[in-house]
Amino acid sequence: NLQSLRKNAGPNSNASPFNAVMSFISRQLTSEISIDDLCRVAGMSKSSFYRSFTQEYGISPIQLILEERIKYAKHLLQHHLEISIKEVAYASGFNDPNYFSRVFRKMEGVTASAYRALYLS
Repeated sequence: NLQSLRKNAGPNSNASPFNAVMSFISRQLTSEISIDDLCRVAGMSKSSFYRSFTQEYGISPIQLILEERIKYAKHLLQHHLEISIKEVAYASGFNDPNYFSRVFRKMEGVTASAYRALYLS
């Protein structure tokens, strides 16, 4: 379901509230995204949104945002070698480079620097 959600998010994504949410996340990825914003886009209360989203996709909306930000950071690390790790963190929507480093290591199993080094070889 999550793969389908990511694939179907686009300009005409109002067919489902979650498609609209994914589209919103994609457009606002580098900005502050609050759960209240996502609830407003989905037209749901906070408790209904969390429950429905987690039940449908198996992860929380916060986890989805983090995954999308890390995916974007990986793209930057691979294709924009001139950008420092700190700049990648900010460009990916993280406000704190240390938090970015912890999340990246937890999700990818390596540091952002080590990940980039894999693509330099």
